[in-house]
Amino acid sequence: MEEPLATRSHAEVLRVLAIRVAQGALICSDGYDAYRDLAKAVQAQLTSASPQKTIKAQKIVGGKPRKSGRLTLGRVNSHHERLKTGVNRELRGVSSRYLPLYLGWLRLTRRPDFKPELFIETALAASL
Repeated sequence: MEEPLATRSHAEVLRVLAIRVAQGALICSDGYDAYRDLAKAVQAQLTSASPQKTIKAQKIVGGKPRKSGRLTLGRVNSHHERLKTGVNRELRGVSSRYLPLYLGWLRLTRRPDFKPELFIETALAASL
């Protein structure tokens, strides 16, 4: 059964998440110490992303361009929001039994080269 974190305390993070994070998983966090301990406890990888610190003058003249593929909190939050929107709004909620299939569908339909006609033709050809 899913449960939200009652607080973001060290003990609560470990209690709730240690049984839900698979060994070898990649944990993307904001640098909170509890996530480091969680990664050690479940033998997972940990990547911490902190917000980019820019001063007002840098914003005015334009800061350094972001490196392609660099993990930032904005990208992690954006990915999380797209997943939530896809599952809750586009698919109207999903059965956890079929969650991997739903996530595969979302990945497929969000590809720039996705064409529904080609998908249907391929599926029909495979079923014959």
